[in-house]
Amino acid sequence: MKKFSLIYMPTTEPGTPPVLRVQEVSLTVSDTTKTNQLFMLKSIVDDFITGGIDVPEEVIGSAYDMIGSSQNLKKVNDYFNDNLTLINAINSYSGVALSIAGKVIDVHFNVVIRFADQSSSTMTIKGLGENFEIKLSISDITDSDGNSAPLVNGSSSVGEYNFSGDDNNIESFVNALSRLGISVEYYSASKISSGRVQCSLNKSGGLTCILKN
Repeated sequence: MKKFSLIYMPTTEPGTPPVLRVQEVSLTVSDTTKTNQLFMLKSIVDDFITGGIDVPEEVIGSAYDMIGSSQNLKKVNDYFNDNLTLINAINSYSGVALSIAGKVIDVHFNVVIRFADQSSSTMTIKGLGENFEIKLSISDITDSDGNSAPLVNGSSSVGEYNFSGDDNNIESFVNALSRLGISVEYYSASKISSGRVQCSLNKSGGLTCILKN
C-alpha cells in the first residue's frame, strides 16, 4: 500500500491557476500494521466463501424461490448473518478499512450459493446494514438445466429456457415468473415437467412467455 498527500499551492501571478500536487508520504508503523490486518481479514472472508456455500433446504429449496420474493431473500440473508465467523471478519475488515481511509468503504465480495434442487446463485455481499449485518444481492441464478433465470420482467430476460424434467425446474421457473407478474401460456403443472419456454417482449415492454414442447 502507498500513502499520498495533496498539497495545494496557490499563486499570486495573474492568470496563473493554482497547483494541486500529489506527494507520496512514508507509511507509519500503524499504517503498515492496519494494512497487514486488512489483507489477513480479507483472506479469512475469501477462504470462507471460496468454493461456494450450501444453503439447507429448510431455509429455501431453490434459488428460484428468491426471485420476486423479498421474504425468501431475507431468509438467505438471515442464514448468512447467523454465521459469526463471517460476520466478525467482514465487520472487522470494514472497521480497519475505515481507519485507513477515514471513511466508510463499501464491502463487495461475490459468493456462489448452492441449493437443494441443484440450482445456484452468484450473490454479492454488497455492504453492511445499520446493525452491522451483511446484505446480499442477487447477481445471477442458474438451475440444474443450465438456464440463467430471468430476474426482471423486461428485455434482459428475453430468450429460450429448456427443461429436461429434472428437479422440478419448470415448476420453480413458472412460479418465479408468476411473482414477477408473468404468466406462461399453455403451461399446466399437473401434466408438464419438461419442454422449452420462449420469452419475448410484448408491446407494453414486459415479457410474454409461451411453453413449446
